[in-house]
Amino acid sequence: MKSLLGMRSSLIRPRLGLTVAACAVAAGAWTSAATAPAPVPDAVPEHASSCPSLASVKSFQGLVGPSYSDVAAASSQAYGGQITISVEQGAALQVDLPARHSGPAFDVTIFFGKVTSAQAVNSRQSIDRPLKGSIAGTELGTFQSAFLLISPSLCKYQVMASYSTETQFTGDAGARPGTTVTVTAVSPREDIPPTLVLANSAEIPVYENCGSGPTDIPRPTGCYSFGGGWKTDFETYKLCHSTIPDASCASSERSMGTARISWSLHPTY
Repeated sequence: MKSLLGMRSSLIRPRLGLTVAACAVAAGAWTSAATAPAPVPDAVPEHASSCPSLASVKSFQGLVGPSYSDVAAASSQAYGGQITISVEQGAALQVDLPARHSGPAFDVTIFFGKVTSAQAVNSRQSIDRPLKGSIAGTELGTFQSAFLLISPSLCKYQVMASYSTETQFTGDAGARPGTTVTVTAVSPREDIPPTLVLANSAEIPVYENCGSGPTDIPRPTGCYSFGGGWKTDFETYKLCHSTIPDASCASSERSMGTARISWSLHPTY
């Protein structure tokens, strides 16, 4: 299975950093997908023409809070029974989006920046089988990024935040995984309110990956994905209920459940 940093449908590859060129390509892709003919009528809301102007907005700041917890189990003859992996992740991230990109060729305005701090971070995983172990961390790592994509013609927006946590391992040496955990969470596509105060919470589907580069767009439903620890095993157990991946069950397009995301972003002028 691919890692989180091979993401299938987000705006960019965060580990490569964000460039204005990448923003432009992403904006074009998001726009073309957003404005393509829809199978249902009234794809563009009637109030889009009165969508509030962003002309005087300098930046957006606020909080983004993704969270996810679940347990995956698999049966294994090799290990003589059932193996379980549990995942618990959550954060309250302070984000600052001072950079802005838009252009006449695109119907998207992108505010981008980074996670500046965290009021709370919790990344835990544990594995229970003949070899047992756990990883845990409560501090931000070196990888953080945040984005706000706005389509004036649709009068819609999406929020995206990514971060990493450095965890500590305890347990049997043979069970030791990679201890850097990464998380990416994207909100559903939401209407832009007249006040430009963007705040809500929602359940979002969990996928193997949440994006894959500048030519793809965030899923309109939002999405959540993570990397590190026992991620690959977790996905196999969750989707196949076995320690052996199978093409018929371990599809990257299958959701592994739901996570939650909350956000509250305020414009500055």
